[in-house]
This record gives sequence, structure tokens and C-alpha cells, in this order.
Amino acid sequence: MVNFILFLLPLVLIGGLSVLVGVLGSKLASIREDYRHLTLELDEQLTQNKAHAVDLRRLLHQKKSSEVRTGQIAEQMAPFLDGCPYPPKQASFLGRPIDFVVFGDEGVHFVEVKSGKAQLSTTQRKIRDQITAGKVTFEVYKVQGE
Repeated sequence: MVNFILFLLPLVLIGGLSVLVGVLGSKLASIREDYRHLTLELDEQLTQNKAHAVDLRRLLHQKKSSEVRTGQIAEQMAPFLDGCPYPPKQASFLGRPIDFVVFGDEGVHFVEVKSGKAQLSTTQRKIRDQITAGKVTFEVYKVQGE
């Protein structure tokens, strides 16, 4: 009888292991399927997010472009707006790097128009500093010709 039990014990263990392997294999297949579905969902969400990001970048670009155009119009119209301390006839528009120069009876004024949170560019700050330091000259350039 002991021999029979010793004979059956490995068979029972092998059978139990086979069932366990089958259950684990089934569970592993289920986990793989869940992983595949999650991966597909994440890929779809990533694609949607990328498309949304492209739309946001496009809108931000349009907004910035609109702000730049509005600023350029304001720069040219500034001498004609209420509150501008300079007569429009005395203002000469340059645009870059300084918006306009006013040639008035009280002197020459370099004017940069800003709105909102806009600040002077590096070049504009350098020009301001040179003017403040008195590094401004008047020169006559004669062109050779007939």
C-alpha cells in the first residue's frame, strides 16, 4: 500500500502542478490581454494629446501674431492717440529699433511705444543707455556724385 501511495503521490503532485500551471497560464494570458488593451488606450490618449498640443500651439501662435500686429499698429498710431505728449507732425516713425523720433522745439526725443507687460529689448535698452550717457551725435554725410 505504501508503494502504491508513493506511486500515486508524484502523479497527484504532477496533476496539481499541471492544474496550477494551467491556472497561472490562463491568468498570464488575461494579464497580457489587459496590458495590450491598456497600451492601446494609452496610445490613443497620447495621439489625442499630441493633436490637442498642436492645436494649442497653433492658437498660441495666432494669439502672439495678433498681439504683434496690434502692437505694430499702435506704434504707428501712437502720435495720433489721445494722451500722446507729442504733436503728430513732429513725430517721424522709424519702427526699428526705436518706434519714432520726435523733432520738437524742446529737443529731440526718441520714443518707444509699449503696452501691457512688454519691456524694452536688449537693443532698445542699449540705445536708451547710450542716449542717457550723451553718446549721441549729429553728422552730415555727403554723397560723392554729379
